[in-house]
Amino acid sequence: PMFYSDNYFALLPGEKKEVSFHWKDEDTRGNAPKVVVSGYNVE
Repeated sequence: PMFYSDNYFALLPGEKKEVSFHWKDEDTRGNAPKVVVSGYNVE
């Protein structure tokens, strides 16, 4: 499993948010971790 500091939030134009991701190396089974981010009204 992967743990992160926040899983849902809204940002207004110009705002920033830092989200931390944590996992155990053995949970990746030798694969590189991949994070995909998406949103609405994103240019």
